[in-house]
Amino acid sequence: MISVVVGAGIGLAYSSLPALIITRAVDPSETGAANGLNTLMRSIGTSVSSAVIGMVLANTAHQAHGVAVPTMHGFHISFLIATAASRGGRPARRLPAEAQHGPAGQLRASSERSANLARAEELLAAFRGRVLDPAGAPVARAR
Repeated sequence: MISVVVGAGIGLAYSSLPALIITRAVDPSETGAANGLNTLMRSIGTSVSSAVIGMVLANTAHQAHGVAVPTMHGFHISFLIATAASRGGRPARRLPAEAQHGPAGQLRASSERSANLARAEELLAAFRGRVLDPAGAPVARAR
C-alpha cells in the first residue's frame, strides 16, 4: 500500500515539474535548458539514491542460512538518509511566483527571427488600407 502512495506521488511530481518550468519558473528562452537540467538531475538523483540505499542495506544485512536479509537497522539508516536529502533539497524547490513572459503572458522565443518579426510588425503598423479577395471585393474584418 505504501508503494502505491509513493509511486503516485512520484508520478504526480515528475509530470508536473516540466509544466511548472515551462509556465512559471524560467524565462521562455530558457525552457529547453531548464527541462534538460530537470531531466538530468532527476536521472542522477534516482541513480545515486538507489545506489546509496542499496549499499546501506547490503552493509547492514544479516546472514540467514547463507542469504543476506536486510535488517530494520538498515532501513532506519536509509530513511534517515532520505529525510536528510529531502530537507537539504528544500531550498531548491522554491519557484518564483511569476516569470517575466512579456505582454499578456505571451510566450516568445528570443531569437533573431522573433526580433525581425517585431521590427516588421512595427514598420507595418503605419500602413493602412483594404484587403481584397481574388475577385477584388473587400474582405470583411481584415485590417
